[in-house]
Amino acid sequence: MVEAERPSPDVILQIVAVRSALNKVAQLMLVDYIEHRLIEAAETGDFETELSNFRSALDLLI
Repeated sequence: MVEAERPSPDVILQIVAVRSALNKVAQLMLVDYIEHRLIEAAETGDFETELSNFRSALDLLI
């Protein structure tokens, strides 16, 4: 879009759309992690490690 010399508001709108899509993917991945890994870890006794991994991932997003 930049190379095509599209107006700045158009480019910014696309950047916002990409950010939104990436945030949604990250949200889906975190939910999947909670639903699968943390529940499994609670059952196998490895909950603290997985919770720490989850917190690290969450810290990267926030």
